[in-house]
This record gives sequence, structure tokens and C-alpha cells, in this order.
Amino acid sequence: MKVAHHGSEDPGLPDLVSRLRPRLAVVEVGRRNPYGHPAQQALGALRGVPAVYRTDRDGTVRLTVSGGRMAVARDP
Repeated sequence: MKVAHHGSEDPGLPDLVSRLRPRLAVVEVGRRNPYGHPAQQALGALRGVPAVYRTDRDGTVRLTVSGGRMAVARDP
């Protein structure tokens, strides 16, 4: 799942995560951004997701899906 709006506060996110039950989520967010993203509310909604990647922390995140398998690569 790609988290919308750089992980800004989103009252609909908990319901979306509950319905989709993603195994992986990516928050595209810049380091030291002036908006304070990702918001604590968004991170709280993602707590149940087994793998959460953030580009500010993890660098570039590449997701490859092939033959029913998913692979994640990071470039810090």
C-alpha cells in the first residue's frame, strides 16, 4: 500500500488499513520536511501492518511483483 499525502493526518486511514489488511506500506516523505510528516496519527494507523517503509528513513523503496511473489529493495 502506498500511503497517501506523505503520511499526513487522515481520519479515513485506519478504516482503509482495516479493510485492505496490507502486508506492506510505504510512506513517501522527505527528511526533515517542514510539515512534520508522517503524522503520528498516520503511523498509529499503520501499526498493524507487518512491514512499513519510510523514504525519509529507508531511502528509495522498490517493490517488485513477479509470479505471485513480492520483493522489496531499498537504496539508502
